[in-house]
Amino acid sequence: MAPTHSLTARPTPGHAPVNTAVSPSQRGYDPEEMAWSTISLAGEEVSAAAEPLRNENLFRLVERRSQRRKDKMAAATAQDAPGKQLSKQQAPASRREKEPAKPAWKPKPLPKFHPDDFVVVLKPRSAVELGAIFQPGELALSLRTYLGAQLAADFSFVLSLEQNLIPASTQNAYVADRILGDFVMNFAKGDVPLHGHLKQGDEEVSYGVVSIANHETSETLKGSIQWRQGTILDIGKSGTSNRARLTFAGKVKPRTVLYNSEIITVRPYLRTIPSCGLCGTVGHRVDTCPNPNQDRCGLCGLHAPFVEGMRAPHECNAKCAVCGGGHATNSRDCAAKYRTLTKLDARKGKNKNPAGKPAKRQPEHIAGTSGDSPRRSDVNWTRAAPTGRAEKQGAAAPPPPPHGGQGNPSRSQQQQTKRLSPGNSWADIVKHGKEGSMSTGASTSTSPPSSPSRSAADSELLNLVASLKAQNEMLLAKIEAIENQSTPPPQSSPHAEVMESEAAAPATLESSFNAF
Repeated sequence: MAPTHSLTARPTPGHAPVNTAVSPSQRGYDPEEMAWSTISLAGEEVSAAAEPLRNENLFRLVERRSQRRKDKMAAATAQDAPGKQLSKQQAPASRREKEPAKPAWKPKPLPKFHPDDFVVVLKPRSAVELGAIFQPGELALSLRTYLGAQLAADFSFVLSLEQNLIPASTQNAYVADRILGDFVMNFAKGDVPLHGHLKQGDEEVSYGVVSIANHETSETLKGSIQWRQGTILDIGKSGTSNRARLTFAGKVKPRTVLYNSEIITVRPYLRTIPSCGLCGTVGHRVDTCPNPNQDRCGLCGLHAPFVEGMRAPHECNAKCAVCGGGHATNSRDCAAKYRTLTKLDARKGKNKNPAGKPAKRQPEHIAGTSGDSPRRSDVNWTRAAPTGRAEKQGAAAPPPPPHGGQGNPSRSQQQQTKRLSPGNSWADIVKHGKEGSMSTGASTSTSPPSSPSRSAADSELLNLVASLKAQNEMLLAKIEAIENQSTPPPQSSPHAEVMESEAAAPATLESSFNAF
C-alpha cells in the first residue's frame, strides 16, 4: 500500500505556492473492523518529498480524489448501519439498444494503470525519436536519477513507440509534481527536453470545445473564460486554430460559458485520430513527430529526398493518410479524422445499400412503368367461354419459346397471352388447322375501348398477336412434317377407324410434341 497525503492548504493562482501541512498516513483494510481505515504515520520518518505542490491542476485532482474517498467511506458506513437491510444483489445490466460504433483507428495496446494513479504523459519538445535516442535501460536509469531513489520507488512508465510518448504512472502526488512541466533528460547521445502533461481521469472530468479569437493563447484564456456554476480545470488552445478545449470538473458539461462576459456555446469534444502532416503517417501528432525531415513527402507520400533544407522537386498531389482523400494529412477538412463515427454519420450509413447485397426486385406493376408491358388496369381480362373439344380437354401446356421466329415476348406478355387466348391449345391447332386457331385466338380476345389513353396498350397487343401468328405458322409446318414422316396406321373397318381416330388423336399429338 502506498502512502497518501492529506493537504490542508491550497495555492493561490498567480502567487507563490503555499506550504502545505503534510500528515503522512497509510490507508488499508482492517479485518477486525471489516472496513477500510487510514493509519497515521506521524511517528515514522517523514518523506523527503514533503514539499508544496507546484501544479495547480494536480493539487485540485488530489483534493477531488480525497473528497471522493471520504464520500465512499461515508456511504459504506451508512449501508452497514444496524437495522438497515440492504440487498446485496447487483442490479441487472441494462441491454444496449445499439451497438457502439467501431473506431476507425486504435492505438496499440499498452499496460493499463491503476484507476487511482496519477498519470503523466511525457512528450519530447524536439524532433527526436525516443526509441532510437537511448540504449535499452538508459531511459529508466535517467528517470530514476532525475527523481531520486526514494521517489523512483513509486514510479512506473511505459514507452509508446507508435505515438512517440512516455506515459508514466505514480500513486504519489509529489512524484507526479516533479515530472510535470518542462525539464531536460540527459542521455548518451545528447540532452532531450521533455514536457509532462497531467492526464485527467475520464470518470472525473468532461470536455467541451468553444470558439475563440485567433490572438488568444492558453494562458490568456484562463482569465477570459469563466463558468460560474462550476470549475474549469484546464483550458488549452488547439494549435493555431480559433478553438479551445475546456476541461470541466465532474461529468456535467455546461451548455454555455462566459468568454469576456459574452455567453458562448460549448460544443461536444470529439477525439481525433493522431496524424502528422510533416511525415504523412498515422499514429503520432505534429508536435511529437520523430523525423520530420525524412525522404518521404508528407503531402503526397511519394519518395522525395530532403536535401539542403528543401524537398526534391516532384509531382506532388495531396493525399490524406487517414481517409485517402485529396487533401493534406491532418487537415481540418478531413471527414474521417474522428476516432468514432458521429450519430449523423451512423444514420447516413444505414440508408446506404451495403456492398455485395443485391438490390430488391420491384414488383412487375411498379417496374413496368417504362412501357415494356401494359398495366393491369389497361387490359381487359374477361375470358371467352371455351367451346368444343377445348372445354373437355381443359387447359393445355403453353407453347415453347420460338427458335427462329420473329419477336421475343417478355414474361409478362406471355402471361397475358395465356389469359387472353386460352383456346389456342395444341388440340385446337391440330383439329381446326391454321384458320381455326386464328379464329379461336381472335374470338377469345376482346378489343379495348377506343380511347386515346389506351393507344399504347392497343399497339402492344397488336404486336403480340402478330408474333403469335408467326409462331403458330412455324409450329403447324413442323407438325405437318412430323405427320408425313410417321408410319401409316393399320387397316381396319370404317366404323372402327372413326372411333380409334377420335380416341388416339390426343395420344398422337402428345407423341408429336415430345418428338418436337
